[in-house]
Amino acid sequence: MTLFVAGGGFYYITQLERNPGTQLPFDPEKKTLVVLGSGWGTTSLLKTLDTTDYNVVCITQIIAICS
Repeated sequence: MTLFVAGGGFYYITQLERNPGTQLPFDPEKKTLVVLGSGWGTTSLLKTLDTTDYNVVCITQIIAICS
């Protein structure tokens, strides 16, 4: 039973941030940044990018990376 609960907890924690959050509305005052691909460069860019300055559009085959 303990193994089952531990496995369920591990699965929950690893899948928690897998789905993207709510999308912010488009702001015409901001510049729009279109990111193509989902490599390591894109990942590091999206994690450090200040979304208060840019509208970000991410185009990739992998949906979860652009959250």
